[in-house]
Amino acid sequence: MQIKYIVLYDYQNRRRELEFNVNGVSIVAGDSATGKSSLIEIIDYCMGAGECRVPDGVIRETVEWYALKLISKNNGEMFVARRTPNPGRQTSEAFLIRVGNSVAIPDGSELAPTHNLKSAINAISFFLGMRPNVTESETGDRKGYDITIRHAIKFCLQYQDEIASKRTLFHQQGESFKARSIYDSLPYLLGLQEDDYLDRLARLKQAKKELAYAQRRLDEYKALAATGFDSAAALIVEAKHVGILSGQSPPPSTTEELLKLLDSATKWSPDAINSVIASDDQITESQQKLMQLEQRRHELKSQLLAVENANRLVDSTAIEWNEQSSRLSFIELYGARRADGRKCPLCEQDIAKETEALPKVESVLEQMLETNLQLTNLQLYSPDLTEYQNNLRSSIVDMDAQITGTRQTIRRLQLERDDVTATYDLTVRQAIVAGKILQYLDAMRDRLGEGNSLSSAVVEAEARVKELEDGIRASDIRNQLIRISNELQGTMTRSAIDLSLEFAPHPFRIDFENLTVEVNRNGDALPLYRMGSGKNWLGCHLIAHFALHAYFIANNRTVPRFLVLDQPTQVFYPPDKVDAVNGEIEFIHSESESEDRDIVQRMFNWIFQQTAILNDVGNFQVIITDHAELRTGEFEQAQIDLPRWRPGGNSLIPNAWT
Repeated sequence: MQIKYIVLYDYQNRRRELEFNVNGVSIVAGDSATGKSSLIEIIDYCMGAGECRVPDGVIRETVEWYALKLISKNNGEMFVARRTPNPGRQTSEAFLIRVGNSVAIPDGSELAPTHNLKSAINAISFFLGMRPNVTESETGDRKGYDITIRHAIKFCLQYQDEIASKRTLFHQQGESFKARSIYDSLPYLLGLQEDDYLDRLARLKQAKKELAYAQRRLDEYKALAATGFDSAAALIVEAKHVGILSGQSPPPSTTEELLKLLDSATKWSPDAINSVIASDDQITESQQKLMQLEQRRHELKSQLLAVENANRLVDSTAIEWNEQSSRLSFIELYGARRADGRKCPLCEQDIAKETEALPKVESVLEQMLETNLQLTNLQLYSPDLTEYQNNLRSSIVDMDAQITGTRQTIRRLQLERDDVTATYDLTVRQAIVAGKILQYLDAMRDRLGEGNSLSSAVVEAEARVKELEDGIRASDIRNQLIRISNELQGTMTRSAIDLSLEFAPHPFRIDFENLTVEVNRNGDALPLYRMGSGKNWLGCHLIAHFALHAYFIANNRTVPRFLVLDQPTQVFYPPDKVDAVNGEIEFIHSESESEDRDIVQRMFNWIFQQTAILNDVGNFQVIITDHAELRTGEFEQAQIDLPRWRPGGNSLIPNAWT
């Protein structure tokens, strides 16, 4: 599978097409801020990336759909378009996919979603030649998953910050969990899995589970056999201590006697729980009765206090009234002869006319008679109050006796309850010991006599695992990866010599285990991050990726037949200096200008040569985006979409769109 076109659609259905050389090298040269590095982002996004990493700005603001036209030698053509994310979002699920022997690039008005992200990834993977598969993590720490275009694309893209990295070799290797995913996909992508590999891997996984279960049961049986009698003896001592076995029971001497004695302990049953509950109910009832009695006593006491106050009031009032009545009667203040209202009844002198008239003698006498009548009534009621007061005192005495008796009853019930609680606590301890004995007996009965069958099950499971492991052990996969690494070593070493890398002619190889390149220097494996110079890091990336694609093509593996390199010359020339001379690197002056130009020229010549070699074996495509331009026939022939991209001139986004 290769890329024939990158197509962009704006919101007015205008279209921008960028055509690539299918078999050979395509170079897009231009200044900064013209969209060169966005090409690799667009390819990744259309291939099902989880998010759109096209930079914010004019491209994201003007483009509505990103699209690729893909071609395959065996499967025809595919047009895949993906809508730009909505504002504030980082991805879109909207894909349009068309497949056929010949697929025309549609107009913008024809674009409408036909696939979501998952189905689009499946469709592109199928077009690439992948079929349903499940790859298991070697460490077993993750569920199996399908290898798709998302795994294969990691071997086809080298971003600007990846192409000369000393820490990572493959696309997105430095992101979370991606390195493990790349490693797990290698057996499938390199063709190390046979047709029935996945089935045998699943059967091996199940066989290992069965072996672990059989071994665990056998270990439990052996542990029980070794310590079972001691555990049983300890249970018997505990059962005697809590009273569910007689202290006079003789110790068992055989397994049968042991089981029989312990079994007799399980016949125990509790009998104190109901008594505890009944005792608690009686205490509660008595406490409620006590509260009622104390409330009634309080009411009687209040009534008695009120009656006593009334009696005291009657007595004091009667005494005062009697005294006043006696005084008046004694001096005969008001006689019939003194009834004349014009003389004072005390001094018998005339009362002046201006003086207010004194009360009439008749009215005073009437009030005196009424007062005497009330006094008589009070004297009549006094004996009743006294009797009521005495009755209240008697009721209070009786109530005190009931309260005392009720309190004594509560105390007695509490003492009984404490005795029953102690019995209950013992019952709980007895129940715990009985449960432990029952659990022990169940385990013993399940496992006694199983020794031979458990041992046989382990032997059979081990045989099944060994049989399945013969062809699919993880160590075998690692050995095969080492074998492939050794196969590629010769090609990589010759390429290192051609590129004049620092440690050539020492052997260069891919360390698949750590996803890096290493040099075997005098017996010491020197990994990429321990090599100095960006030239060496860039060179190692190139020789590793070209060697891998040679292997993919030779073995007809389902990996896209293209490699995208973003700005490989940045190691030698700062982009701003290259832009200042319109890409003409021969006009850049520095202390190492001659050497750097020679290295860059050698690198491009090597890329052209390697691409031609791979084209002789099978179709292969290299896409390069860069600032630098070489004035050689091959370079100029490989350049596409001329003239050179410049801000305000020719660039990824046409001026008319902005």
